[in-house]
Amino acid sequence: MAPSMTCDAAGELIALAALGVLDADDGAVLDRHIAVCARCRASALMAQRTAAALPESLDLLEAPAGLRRRLLTAVYSSAGPVQPRRRTLRDVWRRVPRSRILTALAPLAIGAATVLGVWSLTRTDSAQVETFPVQASTSLPTARGVLTFYVTRSHSVLTVAGVPTPATPGQLPNVYEIWLIPSNGGPKPVAFLSPSPSGGDWTAVVSGDLRGYRTLAATIEPPGGEAKPTGPEIFSIPLS
Repeated sequence: MAPSMTCDAAGELIALAALGVLDADDGAVLDRHIAVCARCRASALMAQRTAAALPESLDLLEAPAGLRRRLLTAVYSSAGPVQPRRRTLRDVWRRVPRSRILTALAPLAIGAATVLGVWSLTRTDSAQVETFPVQASTSLPTARGVLTFYVTRSHSVLTVAGVPTPATPGQLPNVYEIWLIPSNGGPKPVAFLSPSPSGGDWTAVVSGDLRGYRTLAATIEPPGGEAKPTGPEIFSIPLS
């Protein structure tokens, strides 16, 4: 590969890097680029934080019929009609308009992983489940939903409706960042909301035991998120 890359080319690799499937050569070039590019660094940080929030260990289960086909259809629909000749993965990605890479490709890859994580968690024993309702804030009174805590797995699934797409003040959209707030101490960033493939709802997988925390909350943050909340709260969920 060339010793440097453009932001558009970097966008092809950010999602793969977050999911841990980028080869060493491409990874080295991407690292050099994001070290000097704030825009791509923010995009990479958001993808990495979202991937890190997914469960590290889930039972291997067979996906429901048709899920793999629907996910692949969603990916390849952006690349246009399939041609009869054999194509490499790079050939397919090069057919996606460059202006859409950073804003469409990475969220799609991370979103697909979130869908599979949510589906696997919901297969657990219903007797080991606790639920907590969403409480909307005055800044977004339409927010509603539920947090489902799978006790034996120490993971939770958050599903929210009535939440609009975040504003895009620059080249990348703002994000909905999720925080766990302990009884003593500051908020801990744990996840980002991702739009549901079916539209309307937003979901997040939150890793860790909720016991010991008093509140889960969501705020609007700049691309890539923040280490501490800086934007307005859109909803909260009392945990105790």
